[in-house]
Amino acid sequence: VDSSRTWFDSALNAGFNDPRLTLLVGDATAWVRRQSMLPAEERVLYDLVIIDTTDWSLGGEWSLDFYVMLSFLMTPRSLVVANLDTPLLSSSAVMPAVAGLRTVFEHVDLYMLYQPEFVTGGYTFMIASATVAAREARVGWEAWDRKALTTQYYSRDVHTAAFALPAFLRRAVDNAAA
Repeated sequence: VDSSRTWFDSALNAGFNDPRLTLLVGDATAWVRRQSMLPAEERVLYDLVIIDTTDWSLGGEWSLDFYVMLSFLMTPRSLVVANLDTPLLSSSAVMPAVAGLRTVFEHVDLYMLYQPEFVTGGYTFMIASATVAAREARVGWEAWDRKALTTQYYSRDVHTAAFALPAFLRRAVDNAAA
C-alpha cells in the first residue's frame, strides 16, 4: 500500500481517500471466517473483493469453504476477482477451480493478461458473481472518458481482449460449465 501511494499516479491514489473504500490488509481467510459467522444483520456487505495472493486462489486456505463464507459478505451484484494461475502450465488446476467456484457463484469467467515477468507471458484471473456475467457486462466507458486518466497499459482494447481466451482455454471453461 505504501509503495502504491509512492509510485502510482495521483489520480489512482485518490481512491485511498474515497469514503466508500475499506482497505483490509491481513489474514483474509481468518477475517472472512469471523465476519461470515456474524448474524446477517451485523455483516458488512462488499461490492468488490480483490484477492491478490502468491498462491493460486483455490487451494490451501483459498478453499471452496472460503468462497462460500465470502459469498455471505457480498451483495447479489458484487464481484470477486482473484488470480488463478498460468493456463499454459496449469490449465489442469485452473479448470477444477472454475468448476468448483461455479457451485458457489452463478457466473464465473476467466480473463487473461499479458505479464512479461511470468515465464509463459500470460496469466489467468477469475471474476465471479451471483448475478453479474462480467464478460457480457456493459462497461461505463463514458464515465471512464470523463476521468481523462492517462494509463500506460490499460485501455478499452486491453479490457476487451482480456476476455478473449485462447481456444483451448475457452473450450475448457465451457466444459467446466457442463
